[in-house]
Amino acid sequence: MKSLHALQASQERSKFLWVFGLAVFWFAIAFWIRFVVLLVVHLYSVNTGFEGFYPLASGHDDRYYYAVALSVAEGRKIDALPNAYPFFLGFVFRVLGPSLLLAKAVNALFGALGVVFGVLLAERLCPWHGYPWSLRRPAHLAGIFLSFYPSAVFYSTQLLKDGAIWALGLALLYWGIVFLQKPSARWLLVVAVASSLLWFLRPYTVIAFWIALVLPLAVLRHPRLLIGFVVVAIAVPWAMGFGPLGLGYLGPLLNPERLSQFREQVYGVGGSSLGLVLDPARPLAFALGWMYSFVTVLLGPFPWQINSLLEAVALGEALVMWLLAIFWLPGVMRLLYRPSFAEIPLFFGLVLAGGVALFSDNIGANTRLRLLIWASLMVYAALRIGGRHAHSLSHHPR
Repeated sequence: MKSLHALQASQERSKFLWVFGLAVFWFAIAFWIRFVVLLVVHLYSVNTGFEGFYPLASGHDDRYYYAVALSVAEGRKIDALPNAYPFFLGFVFRVLGPSLLLAKAVNALFGALGVVFGVLLAERLCPWHGYPWSLRRPAHLAGIFLSFYPSAVFYSTQLLKDGAIWALGLALLYWGIVFLQKPSARWLLVVAVASSLLWFLRPYTVIAFWIALVLPLAVLRHPRLLIGFVVVAIAVPWAMGFGPLGLGYLGPLLNPERLSQFREQVYGVGGSSLGLVLDPARPLAFALGWMYSFVTVLLGPFPWQINSLLEAVALGEALVMWLLAIFWLPGVMRLLYRPSFAEIPLFFGLVLAGGVALFSDNIGANTRLRLLIWASLMVYAALRIGGRHAHSLSHHPR
């Protein structure tokens, strides 16, 4: 009996070391890709008069974040903010000094951590029992997709909150799957804390995550797990002042008239706008317009939507997703008829894309807003492309 326990312990240690090595390997690759791009783009921004900030004339929130973070670091009083990212930056400035380059390097670090969680998610959903360094291993495929995803690389090198959202979102998805596989109060607490942190950056992403985990649990009839997640979904936003289930946040946001106005005034401006208005007074036109926006978020831009060189670049990375769609579209049928935990990244991506499609009418904005959408779909594609030594996680928790 002792020898059996010793053998099992040895196997567990060996498995841990392999997974740890996998994480370190992809962290190193993802970080150095981002760090090299960071230096190149930073130097370009400085030399072209953008002072190291977002190097396009359209501008972004990075200058605002930088100014507010300096005030936070100096202890000055700050009025209400749209999200918690400037407070985090203020902490970074207190520790490292008010360095734009170092702050962007922290974002590159977040980008690499997100890749690690995506790789670990693929390994957990489809453990690999073949040659460890095979390119058919789903975890390696996920590492390739996520490490070289152009928009994810670029935005993680800018002073924007996307790097933190990318890392927290993929970590939350991974920890949610861990909880499903090994239900415990500890993992439920981890999910609750991660949900709270992500809520302060982008609340609707957390709501999409809860939907993506709660509905499959209901279909798969796991009442104990379902109750746990419903409790978290009610308690976390309530504790933060947004009401049970986040209804205090969702209610005004989903008002059709307000939603249409927000879409038109915030995302319906600029050269990359689709010019598509969702009119709540015409329900059929509203539904068809949303469906067109949904497909654009998921797979766009399309050739007929291209109006500039930057949109043509976005088309280039969209072409890759068209190829990957061959592997994740059949999963939609599995979601309807026999879902498993392996379909959760796919479901999360689709739910989040549906939410973004409600308010985003802008191809350029989509490249930022869909980072987690494409990341989860890339992970799911990696699961389906993986070779014969990959075994999908059973839908029964262990």
